[in-house]
Amino acid sequence: MITIVVTSFLATLAAIIMQSWTKSLAHKEQELIEKEASVAAQKLILGAVNHILNNFLNHFLIIRINLEKNTPIEKNTLDMLDQSVADVSEKLRVLELLDNPEKKASYKNIYPS
Repeated sequence: MITIVVTSFLATLAAIIMQSWTKSLAHKEQELIEKEASVAAQKLILGAVNHILNNFLNHFLIIRINLEKNTPIEKNTLDMLDQSVADVSEKLRVLELLDNPEKKASYKNIYPS
């Protein structure tokens, strides 16, 4: 009789421990999924910022080349720079307002189509 009680107690204790362990694993798995989504979103955001800034810096490179050659900077080059500044502002605003930063489709207004 005592063997049945002890065995029953041990089985119940093992079941409680296993249930707690299973819940802990499920919680950790969910945390890992969320962290992976966060890392993916951060990579997408950094890629978009890199794209925006590279385009902007390329316009400055054109001006630098003109200055190094002592050639005047043409009005269309300055207009292009002004447009680039407006484009950077617009794209950074789009980036700021992203609803789903973990989805690549959210970046369609940042990259050229």
